[in-house]
Amino acid sequence: MALIFIFIDGLGIGPDHEQNPLADTWEGFTLFSGSPLHTSGFRSKTSAGKVVKSIDAQLGTEGLPQSGTGQTTLFSGENAAKLLGRHHGPFPHTKIKPLLGTPSMFGKAKAAGYRCHFMNAYPDRFFEIAEKRNRWSCTTKMCIENEIRLNRQEDVWEERALTAEIFQDIWRKRLGINLPDISESNAADRIALAAEENDFVLYEYYLTDKAGHARDPDEAWEVLDRINRLLKALAETLDFNRNLLLISSDHGNVEDLSVKTHTLHPVPLLAYGTGAEVFKHSESLMDVTPAILQWLSSYARPKLS
Repeated sequence: MALIFIFIDGLGIGPDHEQNPLADTWEGFTLFSGSPLHTSGFRSKTSAGKVVKSIDAQLGTEGLPQSGTGQTTLFSGENAAKLLGRHHGPFPHTKIKPLLGTPSMFGKAKAAGYRCHFMNAYPDRFFEIAEKRNRWSCTTKMCIENEIRLNRQEDVWEERALTAEIFQDIWRKRLGINLPDISESNAADRIALAAEENDFVLYEYYLTDKAGHARDPDEAWEVLDRINRLLKALAETLDFNRNLLLISSDHGNVEDLSVKTHTLHPVPLLAYGTGAEVFKHSESLMDVTPAILQWLSSYARPKLS
């Protein structure tokens, strides 16, 4: 059994208006939520095998939530914004970086003997820049601190990892890396295989946050269509009698294209599959990692040491 966490950056639950691309019908999301991801249609629900909630991303701290503190909180269960005294991003502040080490969900899961896998791959150029500047995102910093392998170009070729845009086309068009296009079914198959080989699988989709900052309706629709297609394929591919799919975010953004900043809106938490009820008491970003660890201890089997 495995928990598959699809982390979608910058996805809030906001009002239903013409500047909210989530006001459209997105079948991939509604397959797991049962209702639209906007305030006039969203409905919380807890039942066997399904939890649908909106959770707080403000963390009792004034100002707009940011990725550095929001993701660190999401990935550790500790209130990074409170620790720092403010919201901070996009990268984790030096003071909160330790939370991405052993206190993090990967750190604790790995220490308990669970097999953890990060699906994202990065081109060589990313490593050159990140290593030179020593500036890592929350997800990559968490992997480095806990010795979770960061995938490279060869892992994409060998179909063990996914590119940030899912279908490999942008790597080819913008980076000149000669990768073939893949379908949403191909991408879902890679995640399903990782779930067979691991207990905890994480995939980060951050193009939603970029589209929200750009305030471009066409770009927002395109990036939402990509993740929507992947979610539809996962609904058809994963065995939910053996696995749990978790979808959540760190802060709002793409749901309000009238501004280029993040928002104060809550974010969705969708848990679907075996043991989803573990997440029924989640109320904020702080509650996600503890629930993940509880699910692992209840449903996954630690590897032999």
